[in-house]
Amino acid sequence: MIRIQPASASSIWIISPNGGEYLSVSSTYQIKWISSSDVAYTGIFLMKEGGGSIQIATGVYNYGISGGEVYDWYIPSNIASGRYKINITGEIASDGSQIVSAFDESDNFFTISNPTTACGPYSDLVVTGSTSGGSIWGSNPYTDDSDFNKAALHAGLISAGQTATIRKTNAGYLYNFTGSTFNGVTTLPWTTGWCGVNISFVSFVATPYLTLNSPNGGENWTIGETKRVSWGIANINYVRIYIEDASGAITGSGSVNYIYDGAIPISTSYFDWTIQKSQLPGSNLTFPRNYKIRIDGVNSTETGAQVVATDRSDNSFTIREAVTPSLSVAYPNGGETLIKGQTYTFRWTSQNMSGKNVRVALYQKDLTPPLFENIAGITSADSGWVSWAIPSSIVSKSNYYKIAVIYDSSTGGVAGESVADYSDNFFSILDTETPVAGCLPDGSLVKLPEDPKVYIIINCQKKWIQTTQEFNQGGYSWSSVQETIPSALQSYTDYVQLLKATSDEKVYKIIGGKKLWIPTSESFANQGFNWSQVQEATKANIDKYARAKLVRVASSPNVYYLTEAGRKRHILNSEVFLSYGNKWEDVVEITAADLEMYPDSVLIRAEGDKKVFVLIEGKKQWIKTAEAFNQLALDWNNIAPVNTTELNAYPEGAAIE
Repeated sequence: MIRIQPASASSIWIISPNGGEYLSVSSTYQIKWISSSDVAYTGIFLMKEGGGSIQIATGVYNYGISGGEVYDWYIPSNIASGRYKINITGEIASDGSQIVSAFDESDNFFTISNPTTACGPYSDLVVTGSTSGGSIWGSNPYTDDSDFNKAALHAGLISAGQTATIRKTNAGYLYNFTGSTFNGVTTLPWTTGWCGVNISFVSFVATPYLTLNSPNGGENWTIGETKRVSWGIANINYVRIYIEDASGAITGSGSVNYIYDGAIPISTSYFDWTIQKSQLPGSNLTFPRNYKIRIDGVNSTETGAQVVATDRSDNSFTIREAVTPSLSVAYPNGGETLIKGQTYTFRWTSQNMSGKNVRVALYQKDLTPPLFENIAGITSADSGWVSWAIPSSIVSKSNYYKIAVIYDSSTGGVAGESVADYSDNFFSILDTETPVAGCLPDGSLVKLPEDPKVYIIINCQKKWIQTTQEFNQGGYSWSSVQETIPSALQSYTDYVQLLKATSDEKVYKIIGGKKLWIPTSESFANQGFNWSQVQEATKANIDKYARAKLVRVASSPNVYYLTEAGRKRHILNSEVFLSYGNKWEDVVEITAADLEMYPDSVLIRAEGDKKVFVLIEGKKQWIKTAEAFNQLALDWNNIAPVNTTELNAYPEGAAIE
């Protein structure tokens, strides 16, 4: 069987004996297994069919040998003949007192023979034919033509690879076949018998064998895809295939409904299944869902034929609905004014576009084809941005341009397959203009023609009045609002408001209606602030401002998350950004000096998990012990929780012990 376990889980896999082997007492056999690096010791147990176990060894040290661990087991003479499995359990301590959650057991039974225990009355033994005669498992060895298997082969009772059951009775050993013809209960013609009695067969057994190879657990399949169901088979004529959900219900409403509505002959060891939603059990299904495949071996194509062997996936696999790739323009999305000669970051979001590339085109109103097919080269859809300096050759027009983010054959896509999105509305591209000399008087209200934002001028700085309520509460009049040009508005720096609560030493810089904590007095001084600028306010008034936690420097596309402890962490891509429910409009533009106030957040852990990682050169490295953490002189208070999307976005580096 194929065993799939998470890479982080403790794990053990038995190599041998794993089923079908024949072992004898008073001999040495090598038990082999593979274990993960966190399993220090193992305990080995012999499990008898029908119940009961015997400890073979405990505290066996795992050396981490690439080819597998080995234990030389001398099989004691007091082990009774029968069918057994090996169980190997992971241990932390060498005395076996501490056990980890890792174990494995032989997939199928193997046989141990003991002539002293197999000669009792009414005991059954399995004999396997071979071209060389093989051996009688559980009997004393014979030589030459008196060897039981050789004699049975010579008599034509069994063929190479076939098996037969021997039964010892008080009347001797009996068999039911002479050659290929049923002959009732008959004694073989020779008298040199096993344990001093005559030898014969009671029945001929061709053991059916069926094992599912794939899917065997952990796979991710999608409706509409064609996936291969494969198996191993012997001594069975046909296979039927079913799919089961978590409750064990099979597809359809009865036993006649199959993934493949028929019986597959033994000559075929696989079936290529195009996954159809209608074949999955249940109604009103939501996805993803977990399933198992079950295969039944039958010897007839008739519905209801007797099942002679069955197997199913060891663990569940997942079926998902097909997902639709999409792109969505974020900026410029309509109403903006761009100035020729300046560089802008054009942004978008993407869904289900992993591994695909896009281009950005510029369109004019009512005109096709686009003015520029590709403004900034081919880039990854997941990157979410490109930068472009507006050429001076473009005609200045208001509400005349749109961009499109496009995936098609020109970006490496399949011919005939495309995904695209356009700005929702038109934006303007205008000439650079010389701002009006001097500053407007304090209290002046200004806005751009195509932008609803209204600003008030304070000490040659512009402050955005964010809401109608704030505008009305300030006693302002809409008739007093003047329109200005972009270059004139940009000549005013943003108004810097510094606030602190009366009962708190924390100083905040108010930017875009949000509060940005200035973490140290050194940072305060480096930005040229003085304490006379700081206004005191009640804690309730300060709490009205949301914390600025998503920031970027105007000259860079990189977005950072600011932790509550005052540290910054670069958000790797748009997928991570959106996985937290963030919105692009919540990103606050700050200065490079603002960003430099915050040290990097380099200690992370998944939410609900105790494993701590340190970020070094863009890779996450697991700090395996508290001792290693302390040796690195790290601070436990600086560990930040992240979701699995962000954790998985970092490539894995070497663990630190």
